Amino acid sequence: MLPSPVANRLPILASLGLAVLCTGPALAERIDRVESVLGERVVTTSDIALEAQLSVRDPSVIPALFQGNANALEDQRRIRGHAGQVRLYQPSQRALEARLIALRRTFEAPGEWEAFLLEWGLTEETIQVLVRNRMVVEAAVLRTLGAPVEGEEQAWLARYQGWVTGLRAEGLVHRPEPLP
Repeated sequence: MLPSPVANRLPILASLGLAVLCTGPALAERIDRVESVLGERVVTTSDIALEAQLSVRDPSVIPALFQGNANALEDQRRIRGHAGQVRLYQPSQRALEARLIALRRTFEAPGEWEAFLLEWGLTEETIQVLVRNRMVVEAAVLRTLGAPVEGEEQAWLARYQGWVTGLRAEGLVHRPEPLP
């Protein structure tokens, strides 16, 4: 004889078992892929795709914010880590709101902004964090290197590459092997 708590649940357990058997085999679906790990920071395939979308709608002069590839996103995360919580690099609430308004305006059709957030699994709060991080990266680069001057972009890019190369030397990147 089964204890009463188990006996009382037998019909429910039997129904669940039958439901599992009737659904057929589960199909595996790859949700995302870890492209690289920088210390405690993870870069996924979806992070790279989202950054590519943002770079089109929220343009920047900073290479780590407009290339939309794994190396650029790793550099962005390095620069963000380098900037830390230094107040000098933090955007004002007014500047952040203006940037978010400009980003929202790139979505012209009604509901397009909400659909974008939904597609990427974002909320107003998470997109605000992403944009703030982009602004911190810009501030850190521009405070360190100055703004690119028209006609001297190549020299500025060379300074940027030298600076980022130094940041890359501070931490190793692990790139996991792709799954079959």
